[in-house]
Amino acid sequence: MAWFRQLISSVDSTSYNHQARAVNNMLTRPYRYRRMHMVLIGLGALPFVVWRFATRNIWPDVSVAGYLLTAFLFLTLLNGYPGAKSRWYWKLVTIMVIVHLVVLSMFVLGAFTLVDTAIKPPTALFFGLVIVILVVESWLALRLIRVFSLAD
Repeated sequence: MAWFRQLISSVDSTSYNHQARAVNNMLTRPYRYRRMHMVLIGLGALPFVVWRFATRNIWPDVSVAGYLLTAFLFLTLLNGYPGAKSRWYWKLVTIMVIVHLVVLSMFVLGAFTLVDTAIKPPTALFFGLVIVILVVESWLALRLIRVFSLAD
């Protein structure tokens, strides 16, 4: 029962209001940053879209897929990552760079294969695959952040 009295005495209305404001700021501030990042990523993809209309091969699609995967991975690490202050900074970045390079190399090898066989996949199917890979790669980055932050 003493722990309950200590808990009630430690929570007064002013500290509760400050905590509620801090939580509210944490929830709304990243949303604004994420919205701005999405706009910047979209603007960065515009040259690839123009290139896509100028040519009819697979390379603009592969290039924009690589750009989007890299931008969203960077955004995931930027928003969910504590930075170089933690002692596991380079471990996580190295693992994610290696995974990302493997994913990008698979896209490039697939593009070479498609160019060699003269097959043009449907755009919606291709970008559906990109979205699935994007979700898996972001999920992996967030899980690795959680694992390494628990080890800290």
